[in-house]
Amino acid sequence: MPAKAQLKTLSKPAGAGLAERKLRIVAPPKAIEVDANNLAAIGRLVGSVAHDFNNLLTGIMLCSELLAGGVSNDQRLLRQVRAIQSAGQHGADLVRQLMTVARPHDQRLARLCPNHVIAGMTGLLSRLLGENIVLETSLAADLGQVEMMSAQVLQIVLNLVINARDAMPAGGRIRLSTRNVSDSARCWVELLVRDTGAGMDKETLARLFEPYFTTKQAHTGYGLGLATTFGIVEQCGGKIVVESQPGCGATFRVLLPLLKTVPKLMERDSL
Repeated sequence: MPAKAQLKTLSKPAGAGLAERKLRIVAPPKAIEVDANNLAAIGRLVGSVAHDFNNLLTGIMLCSELLAGGVSNDQRLLRQVRAIQSAGQHGADLVRQLMTVARPHDQRLARLCPNHVIAGMTGLLSRLLGENIVLETSLAADLGQVEMMSAQVLQIVLNLVINARDAMPAGGRIRLSTRNVSDSARCWVELLVRDTGAGMDKETLARLFEPYFTTKQAHTGYGLGLATTFGIVEQCGGKIVVESQPGCGATFRVLLPLLKTVPKLMERDSL
């Protein structure tokens, strides 16, 4: 069933010139049914490729360690061998992150701070974004804990950042931030991703979380990233708020239930 988005129109106060229409979408509480079989098949494929690639990296790392011992007296060659080892280690880290996404069911729910997961994936995000997109991060030092799998946090951030990247083919800026917020109902951990892309119109916003809905060209996207993100957030008891208007980028705010273990005051925020 397609998601029926709740849309609200916000305008500037009178006297502010031409009012800019700002569309706001709040994901409904009803779950979106994603094709679980297709996602599982993709996960198995990624896991298989990552496993084989990790075996290749293991051989490279072992051989480079032996090579380092043989060129220990030649500093120029040793630096080059160390560069090979460094690249191999980065590759191993990437494989580990891929395996985390491909096999999330190997993990259990746990109390965790999303900042720790985000800090561990900044290298991966930089490689995904390329040189023409600037990633700005602002992670709250007092961020609270949530109860979920680290793979779920990783997948939420990956999907939202990749979505932001794809909205800026000519380059731009992405802001990734975290903070504690509260409303009249409860306290939340907020993950925010904001881009400077083309923005979205009312029609796009209304279908944003539908599985297989995409504005990308054929064979460049399958429309599962945001649907998967919504499913994860809904499963965790959270919600997603999206604000966008054509030509002015988009802001995704993921709100996850904050565990009652943080004594510090929350920022009061209108959700």
